[in-house]
Amino acid sequence: MSLLFLLLLHFLVHLLLLLVVLLLLLLVVLLLLLLVVLLLLLLVVFLLLLVVLLLLLALIFFVYFQVFFLFS
Repeated sequence: MSLLFLLLLHFLVHLLLLLVVLLLLLLVVLLLLLLVVLLLLLLVVFLLLLVVLLLLLALIFFVYFQVFFLFS
């Protein structure tokens, strides 16, 4: 009876360890997904800033050439 009890306890401990390892793997996967999402958001923000800067530069050149042709 005690041998069966020890075998059952051994099985339960292994099951618990497996559950803990699976939960840790799930946590790591979720953290990696969060990191990927944050990097994608950072890339989108960077691209939007680049587009805004290019539009601002185009506006500055447009106004500069309008003034240049107006006074020439």
